[in-house]
Amino acid sequence: MLIPIGHETRVQRFPYVTVGLMVLNLLIFIPTWRLEISYHKQMEQLARKIISIDPFYFRDKRIKEDPSLRRYIDTIGDRSVDLSEEKIELVERLKAEFEELEQNRPVYKWGSKPDRWNIITAVTSAFLHRSWIHLLGNFLFLWMVGCNIEDRWGPWFFALFYILGSIAASGADALGRMGSSIPMVGASGAVAALMGAFLLRYYNTRIRFFLWIFIYIRTFHAPAYIMLPLWFVREILFASSGLQAGVANWAHIGGFVFGALAGLVLWVSGLEDKYFVPRYSLDGEEHEVPEGYQLAQELLGRGEREEAKKKLISTAAQHGGYLPAYLTLGKIYAEDKNKTELIKVTEAIIKHCFASNELHIAMEAFQRMIKIFPDASLSPVYQFRMASALTSTGELHQEACWAYRNLAATYPNEMLAQKSLLTCADLLTDKLGMHENAVRMYNHFLKHYSSGPLEGRAKDGLKKARKAMGDPTI
Repeated sequence: MLIPIGHETRVQRFPYVTVGLMVLNLLIFIPTWRLEISYHKQMEQLARKIISIDPFYFRDKRIKEDPSLRRYIDTIGDRSVDLSEEKIELVERLKAEFEELEQNRPVYKWGSKPDRWNIITAVTSAFLHRSWIHLLGNFLFLWMVGCNIEDRWGPWFFALFYILGSIAASGADALGRMGSSIPMVGASGAVAALMGAFLLRYYNTRIRFFLWIFIYIRTFHAPAYIMLPLWFVREILFASSGLQAGVANWAHIGGFVFGALAGLVLWVSGLEDKYFVPRYSLDGEEHEVPEGYQLAQELLGRGEREEAKKKLISTAAQHGGYLPAYLTLGKIYAEDKNKTELIKVTEAIIKHCFASNELHIAMEAFQRMIKIFPDASLSPVYQFRMASALTSTGELHQEACWAYRNLAATYPNEMLAQKSLLTCADLLTDKLGMHENAVRMYNHFLKHYSSGPLEGRAKDGLKKARKAMGDPTI
């Protein structure tokens, strides 16, 4: 047994349509499955009565429904059972009841039948399943490839592509089983179309498999460009030999070919890049996701961090300070505990966010930096602006104090160092009630910057802090 259980390519957007398709299939399956069980029980009772009278009925019925089976049965000729008129009348009545039940089954009514093919049942058949295993198996493959194709092409085109894939798969099944009245159901044809598109657009992705052969159990990785073509060849062999009864091999083949061709046309024509490039939203507006950023995500998924960092840096440079690239770099440098690079990329994030008024993102990046490196400081201007932004929230006074203090400690000769010391001392006494610390900070200021223009402010702040402490000399 060989089952795919994951792959390395990440997505940037939540796959709403993929999840929606799974939910819709589940909601349709539960009632139709119960109806199928009910119909099956009634049909089984009738079948026993019919066979007791006419043992050849179901053999002949099967051949009539699927003419391709005729070559597998040697004795089709004369019946060996002579029926009286009374029994003939009884069996005809039972047959009519049986066929009425069969035609009212959801699978038969809404499944795709080659001898009466139409677009409506080509679509509805993709939302019907015969068993839980059938349903969950399709869910597994839909999740494996659907999330990425939806992320690549966007939800609306992905939904349309899924429907078109189900039609193409149903049409291929109708051609492969020409004349048959046995219905084909299941999402596997549409999923096969997604697999074809996945092969074209993510051919180098390594897929993780679970292998179980008797007592031999292991997992391994293999690239999509090897495993998906092998699966396709397998489907062709089974379809041409007829050895896999009950499986819609022709639908799989048709869906896969349609998906691969569609993916190729969109890629080569440039329509994909023009209309379906993935987008991200950080400020309420959507922005295109560059190819380099997607490749960096794939490299990270494979554990190739150094190559991913190079690709992220080049993507940020080529696309005018691409914010998601900087954010991802920040996460990497934070995990690596690389202080120097984390400070650089955090400042790049803050510059971008101040320019685009995305202060919440800037504050998250800054807080991550000082959480890992409490003494870290940006350049004076951005450190001061970041500290001011933290103060303006009305809640992050402690973090703001850290930012002001680090600026003063790192750049003691800068004018902003003096402002930072006094602002930090003001916060300590006015907002945090830490009057002793404020007194020490004011005294430090007066000791080192006594002749500066802010001396008066420092003296006033010192008196206020000492008074708050209950100093009787004030």
